[in-house]
Amino acid sequence: MNVLRHEPFNEAQGDFEGDRQGEISLSVFVDRVSARLGADCLQSFQLRESHVPERAVITVPAMDNLSRRRKAERDSPLPFREERPLRLFATPEPVETVLAEVPDGPPQVFRWRRMQHQVAKSEGPERIAMEWWIDGSDAEARDYFRIEDEAGHRFWIYRRGFYGEELDPRWFMHGVFA
Repeated sequence: MNVLRHEPFNEAQGDFEGDRQGEISLSVFVDRVSARLGADCLQSFQLRESHVPERAVITVPAMDNLSRRRKAERDSPLPFREERPLRLFATPEPVETVLAEVPDGPPQVFRWRRMQHQVAKSEGPERIAMEWWIDGSDAEARDYFRIEDEAGHRFWIYRRGFYGEELDPRWFMHGVFA
């Protein structure tokens, strides 16, 4: 193989700030992609006034949210929130065979998706109660735990219900950390 002509290649990761030569701003990128693929093709997250994980964030078209988000970032800092998983499941998945040292404590061993996980580290509980106007089984308070297993996988699981009540509490996987 012969190379007849070559040039140095200076690689740099773009950040959509548009400050450096050849970079485009985020708004130009969103505008171009939306014009080509449709206004709803790019989605962004928007915070909502709720402490309930399923209701704390919604997705909106990036075109609609871009100017609003920049203004919100300048006007007010984000409220303090506990660490949340990168991937939050739309529907929490049941966790089986949970063993804990004390009834209200974090699990030491749990089984999820037919795999048994031995807990190495845990943080919690963080109690999250639903909004006062929610009724039914979804209105029960949840105790969330941030868990790391011996393989280094990190999970966000919760216990619904309390020990000593009519029904035993049930455990659910609500998300995974990257």
